Amino acid sequence: MTRIPESFVGMSSADIHVTTLGQLRIARNGQTLADFVSSKAALLFVYLAMQPGEHTRKKLAAMFWSETPDEQALKNLRTVLTSLRQNLPDAMLIERESLAINPDLTVHVDAAAFEAACIALLSAPSVPEMLEQQLALAAMYQGAFLAEVSFREAEALEEWITVKQRQLQQLYTRLLCELIETATHRFDYDIALQYAQRLTSIDPYWDIACRQWMRLLAYTQRANEALLHYEAFARLLASELNAVPEDETTRLYEQIRARQLQPPQSELRHSTIVLPDMPFIEAVDDMALVQRMLNTPQCHLLTIYGISGVGKTTLATQVAFQRQHSYRDGAYVVGLKRAQTARDLPFLLAVTLKIEYSNQTSAHDLETIVLDWLKARHLLLVLDSYEHLLPETSFVQRMLETATQLQVIITSQASLSLFREWLFPLQGLRVPMPDDTQPENSEAVRLFEVTAQRMNPRFELSRHLREVVEICQLVDGLPLALIIAASWTQIIPISKIKELIADGHEFNLPLHQDLPPHHQSIDMMLEYTWTALSEQEQYALTALSIFHSAFDLQEVEHICEIDFMLITTMVQRALIQKFGDKYRMHQLVWRYARKKLLFSHKKALLSQRYSAYRLRQLDVIQQNKPPLHEYLLEIELHYGSLLNFDWMSKSLQSVYLLALSRFLMPYWEISRKDELPQLQKRFEGIQTQELDADMQLLLQLQLARFHERQERLGEAQRNIAAIFASGATHGSWADWAALFCLCMSVLPHTAPDGNAEDERDLDTLILNASYHKLLALYLDMRDYEGAEIFLPHLMDNMHRPVDRAVVAATYAAIAAETGRMALAFEWCNTALVYLGDDDGISLMGVLKTLQLRTGQAQ
Repeated sequence: MTRIPESFVGMSSADIHVTTLGQLRIARNGQTLADFVSSKAALLFVYLAMQPGEHTRKKLAAMFWSETPDEQALKNLRTVLTSLRQNLPDAMLIERESLAINPDLTVHVDAAAFEAACIALLSAPSVPEMLEQQLALAAMYQGAFLAEVSFREAEALEEWITVKQRQLQQLYTRLLCELIETATHRFDYDIALQYAQRLTSIDPYWDIACRQWMRLLAYTQRANEALLHYEAFARLLASELNAVPEDETTRLYEQIRARQLQPPQSELRHSTIVLPDMPFIEAVDDMALVQRMLNTPQCHLLTIYGISGVGKTTLATQVAFQRQHSYRDGAYVVGLKRAQTARDLPFLLAVTLKIEYSNQTSAHDLETIVLDWLKARHLLLVLDSYEHLLPETSFVQRMLETATQLQVIITSQASLSLFREWLFPLQGLRVPMPDDTQPENSEAVRLFEVTAQRMNPRFELSRHLREVVEICQLVDGLPLALIIAASWTQIIPISKIKELIADGHEFNLPLHQDLPPHHQSIDMMLEYTWTALSEQEQYALTALSIFHSAFDLQEVEHICEIDFMLITTMVQRALIQKFGDKYRMHQLVWRYARKKLLFSHKKALLSQRYSAYRLRQLDVIQQNKPPLHEYLLEIELHYGSLLNFDWMSKSLQSVYLLALSRFLMPYWEISRKDELPQLQKRFEGIQTQELDADMQLLLQLQLARFHERQERLGEAQRNIAAIFASGATHGSWADWAALFCLCMSVLPHTAPDGNAEDERDLDTLILNASYHKLLALYLDMRDYEGAEIFLPHLMDNMHRPVDRAVVAATYAAIAAETGRMALAFEWCNTALVYLGDDDGISLMGVLKTLQLRTGQAQ
């Protein structure tokens, strides 16, 4: 039997005792300390005592004076610390940037002791002998946490107190429910009545508390009082909440009025629910929603579904444990792992429910016996791990049709797809958001802390909070993954745990031998999920892993060629989650599927489709000819998806990145100017032998542009010279237009005699530079009609033949790109005329070959 340590009930030999339940009192050696400068001094000590470890001054100042300027908040904190030094001179470790409770002192906080004891006691099977411990624990709760403390300008502090008040009160009400039931089964009706009355005063609107009070009144020959209490309860709900009592409460009222309610028999009734040994942090929203659904009269079948390790069994068992006393015939959890098919269900139910049958009973007769037994019962059944029995559901449907007072909770990786089924998708514990001021209060972080301290008593959350938050985010709040990761803190530094998870190492060495095989490691859990999928579903997850974050149905259809109905199936299996118009995979499932993608024979095909889709997406945007600011905004919105190509092979990555650059150059040059050196380095790392001639030309062009934007004209000239010297003339006409445009600003400007080019009017030079920049921008935006507007001015104001030749060549490339080959041929001829016999930059041969291309295309 679980016993409460003496320290939990206030009998410890702590150096300092802190009382927070009902009143705030700090005592040392039996003497109350009252000479604090303000209530916040005492509250600060309480907070530090309940959150062991170091805390930065900045964080504490922001929390305790959240509505005060930072400088004044830090000043207020110094004043409070002075007061704490005077009252508790050796209790604090105060550093320049941080402070903490002295670990050499023992500080007993009643709220922390009560919370730990409640969790331990409520997690143990309920037995009659537990009543004394329940009474001792209930006596600790003298009132709400810090209920009488007042303070100002501390919204964050108030939020922390409010959350803690709610958590402790929920534990207290659960404790009272258990205490009342234990006392009732021991026939200690006086004790049961005392605490039932207390429970109804805490929550006068709660049907369960009302029913407990009514039953006890009826059991003690006070049936009339029970009836009056129901009527008062019904009036209260109607006037305050515009609601009515639950059907179960009304049935109890009718039963008492008909004098049909009998006290329990002398045999002590034991709980039918055994809570799992795994740590449980209550996801408040999940519990409340499940309870609300089960309280709806029409809800006879509730399926809690989600991926393996998300906490389906734990949640269902906890719900059943809390609700078991709401059913006349109790609640039962039936594990289905032993079932080979759904035909084994009647046998498992008969064993669990202790229904008598003979060895000669046929399967058909056993079904009838079980259904007849259920027909007269009012109970809750939890059928755990149904996924391997799907799609067979006929016996479940027969149960619901036969036993009208039966309520069933099913846990499964997929829904049963029944019309009468109520669905609750489970997605994991709440993970701290980036702007969360108190990440330690999130459900995922609390579960990690509880598990880590169970395995490693010296673990201090405050020292590792940042890494813990990152781990919670990496595993998407998946409870089993958090438990496994936290368990390794006894062996591996937490920074290394975070690094291993981020790199896809999932701790495959079993650490808990008593857990089911598929719960012993993250990889085993994911493999269990994977093997339960069809070949189609496995391909779908592999294909969808190409998306880093959210994706929509259009992307799935055009890139992955996955049928919409298959997406629907995977949403029902909780492998994919829907958020608005987008979908996403659970992070752990995504990483596992991404591993499969690396060895998939479909990866090359997916790469080609992905590239084609993204480039077509950009092409459509350009064809709409948006203003520049709208174009840049569109790119910004899609940028993450556009650059999501790390899963492709290196050669395909290079080709895709170069193709993207045709559309992204203006965005990089305007919106990501600071990143140009890194982008250039990335382009310089591309292996030219992996590229065809067209892509090699484009690579040199973009490198020249990077150099030109960073005013490294010598390097840009060498890139252009390499293009001309290579004799490559196959590239797209759009690339040639961009190249000739670039030549206008990159090629050396020298006169034929070798002297510097003659000076021109300054206004003309400035106007030329402006027109040249606009020309480059219009070419990037594929607005060739707009680009041609600037060419006549440039032609008229260029004095050197080579400059005019480059302008004419730009004309030719634009004409060829827009399908006007005869005009392109003429401009090539004009460019050659301007060059004469020797241009000095190898442009002559390029122009002759381009002229040949235009002539052949006519």
